[in-house]
Amino acid sequence: MKLESFDSLKENVLMWANDRDLLDERRPIEGQILKFEEEADEMAVAARQLAHRPGPDSLTSFKDGVGDTLVTIIITCERFGVDPVDCLSYAYGEIRNRTGHVNEQGMFVKDDE
Repeated sequence: MKLESFDSLKENVLMWANDRDLLDERRPIEGQILKFEEEADEMAVAARQLAHRPGPDSLTSFKDGVGDTLVTIIITCERFGVDPVDCLSYAYGEIRNRTGHVNEQGMFVKDDE
C-alpha cells in the first residue's frame, strides 16, 4: 500500500473541513480547540491502553487517536494561518540542543538553562 505524503493528506483534510464549514472564519475557533482537547484526551487513553495491553485493538485505537488529533491540529493551524510543519520545525529548533534526563515517570525533564 502506497502511503500518501503529509502534504497530500493535509490538503485532503482541509478540503474535508472546508466542505463542513470548519474553516469558516465566522465560526468561533473555540469549538475546534475543544475538539482538539477531546481528541488529545482520547489519544492519551489509547496510548495508556497500548502501553499496558499491547495488541491489534489497542494499536488501532492509538492510531485513530493520533490521526484524529492531527486532523484537529491541521484545521486549527489553517484557521490561524499557520503551517503545522512550520510549528514542528519551530519546536524541534527549540529542543534539538536541549539537555536533561528522564524521570521515574518516563518524562523528559530539561536541565535548567
